[in-house]
Amino acid sequence: KIDLNKNQLTRVYKGTDKQEQAINIGGAVKINRFLSRTRDVKFNEAQVHYSQGGITESFALELSLPSGKSVWLFVAGLTGKITEQEEMADVQKIFSSLP
Repeated sequence: KIDLNKNQLTRVYKGTDKQEQAINIGGAVKINRFLSRTRDVKFNEAQVHYSQGGITESFALELSLPSGKSVWLFVAGLTGKITEQEEMADVQKIFSSLP
């Protein structure tokens, strides 16, 4: 899950005895937004569900950098490949090209 308010990523294991693993992003970089084809989250939490094979829906995170610049990280759901995009329009273009 991605907690935009706490600026935290948490790995949650379903159906196992494994403990949750949380990562605090820190103050230098801020998670501003979660975007997928079906969801647009600016506050609270966004949950990303993975199959047993590690596949998820494609999604993007908007990050604010210490320089004041914002960038988007696009995560391809099938492969997990992450690409940096400059603008939200670039992310939306990728989403519109998906089958």
